[in-house]
Amino acid sequence: MHQQPRLIVNHRGRGQKVLTTLLEELGSCQFFEFAVAFITQGGVACIIETLSRLEARGARGRILTSQYLNFTQPHALETLMGFANIDVRMMVDEDFHSKGFLFGSSQGMRRLYVGSSNLTQNALTSNVELNVGLPDAGVDDPLIERYLSDFEEQWWRAAV
Repeated sequence: MHQQPRLIVNHRGRGQKVLTTLLEELGSCQFFEFAVAFITQGGVACIIETLSRLEARGARGRILTSQYLNFTQPHALETLMGFANIDVRMMVDEDFHSKGFLFGSSQGMRRLYVGSSNLTQNALTSNVELNVGLPDAGVDDPLIERYLSDFEEQWWRAAV
């Protein structure tokens, strides 16, 4: 059965939240890589319990963010860096405005969401956001490989 891309949005009338999808994916992944321009303490608070469970089961994560418009909150970064299983880096020399969420399993399957959501409480729960969730893809999927290649390139240019 061929899976179709799906739209991930916040919609009060239908009870939909971007956060629901994010928590589901984090709950079952073995690793994740987020590229988000903005991170706030409210956004981190939305996922902190799930991140604690990830740490307990040994799942790893990398988060790439920016100081673009000085919106990312230092305390949010400190909270994330307190997890032994999560590496955080910040783009400081570029206007980094990416929004991508990659989740991977131990079986080699990967799922990618790209769109407009940052790691902020409003973006995850109430703002009008448009994100596309791509179907499960294997290790050699060209789009996944391109995302990983770009992420890796930016990761090594970012400040630790």
